[in-house]
Parts: sequence; C-alpha cells; structure tokens
Amino acid sequence: FIGYYIKNTNQDYGYWATTNFNPTLEIIILGLTSKDENFLLKNNNPNREILGAYISAILARKLTFFLKDKVMFMELYYCDGSNDIKEMKYVKTNSNFKIEEIDNSYGEYFILTDGELQLWDTKGKLYTTKRIY
Repeated sequence: FIGYYIKNTNQDYGYWATTNFNPTLEIIILGLTSKDENFLLKNNNPNREILGAYISAILARKLTFFLKDKVMFMELYYCDGSNDIKEMKYVKTNSNFKIEEIDNSYGEYFILTDGELQLWDTKGKLYTTKRIY
C-alpha cells in the first residue's frame, strides 16, 4: 500500500491516490471527478428553507441542511444519484449551528457557520468545506 499526497497541500485531508498490490497493481484516485462535482452542485430541492449545502470531496457527497417545521434535516446526495435524509439535533449559538445525528455514538458533530461547514470529533476538527448555496 502506498498513499500519495499532492505537493504543497494540507495532508490532514488524506491521500489524493493510493496504490495497492493485492496481488496485482490497483491504482485508486480518491475524490470527485469534474462530472461528479457538477452533478452535486445542482440544487436538488430549491423549495425549502435551506441553511446551506456543502460538497465533501473526501466522502464524494453533498450535504444539504434544511429546516422543516423547526426540525433540522441533513440530506446526503451521492454521485450515483442516490440520497438519504436524516433528522438532526442542533443548538444555535449566535449565527452558528452545532449539529449532530440523533443517535450519535461516534461523537462526531458539525459546526455550520455563515460560509462553511466543519466536521469535528472528540479529537478535534476533521475537515472544513465551503458553502455552495
């Protein structure tokens, strides 16, 4: 197993590509293709109160947070067109939201600010992504 980083990038985001010999050579480029990214940039449901939509290139999905009757949901869109909606619990402080899944056994949570989404766990910040709409 060999992991590759792109020169002069933050290595906190993980490898750009991997090479495995198991038992033959397999090369995997991680992240989104431009076609995948263009697909995820679309607003799939503009007729709701969207707090923000964000692309996670690392996990190859779009996360859209929205409110419906004062209940927060996170919708996940994947490059293959599939999606999933999860009810979330949240606390609003000033203009930010701390958001986590209702059954949060991993200790992960999101901080949604005016222009970005941060994913945190018990050890610290994992990644940050910019708002797309």
